[in-house]
Amino acid sequence: MGADLYIKDIYETAQKKYRVKFESAARKRDELDAAGDKAGSKKMQKAIERYDALMHKDGYFRDSYNNSSVLNRLGLSWWKDVTPKLDKGSNLDVGGCIWLIEQVKARKIRKVTKAEMERGIDIKDLKNAGWNMKNVNQRQVDSWNRYFVAKKKLLITFLQRAVKAHTPVECSL
Repeated sequence: MGADLYIKDIYETAQKKYRVKFESAARKRDELDAAGDKAGSKKMQKAIERYDALMHKDGYFRDSYNNSSVLNRLGLSWWKDVTPKLDKGSNLDVGGCIWLIEQVKARKIRKVTKAEMERGIDIKDLKNAGWNMKNVNQRQVDSWNRYFVAKKKLLITFLQRAVKAHTPVECSL
């Protein structure tokens, strides 16, 4: 579960561009699977994943509701802070995008610490991300913090793109 944001025109263009290739690769994978060709099926699965990533790369931003949420690390909430800014169609208008950009830029990311990881900031999420919670090292902590810095930049860039296009962001919160 998470916040899914779309710049509709840009997102739909990416969907149209890659949907046919995605579906074709899925059919081919299923055929190879049925024929017992595990190597071919595995190759097609990688193609499916590549096309899926391309379909969601442009005009789309996702922020999970778990501890990997950049908004949460900034002291903001999709529900408490952003939802009141949405129109009846669940769109964040250009003014709302500008407001959110300002909020995100003005806030510092609450850094993940070794102690926080060891005591378990939703241990399941971190374990699923490959973290070893018993012997947390500084490299893991630094990697997690770099993730949040990058995610913050992605959110700002995404919102700026909507503002530049003078289009609202469709929000599924």
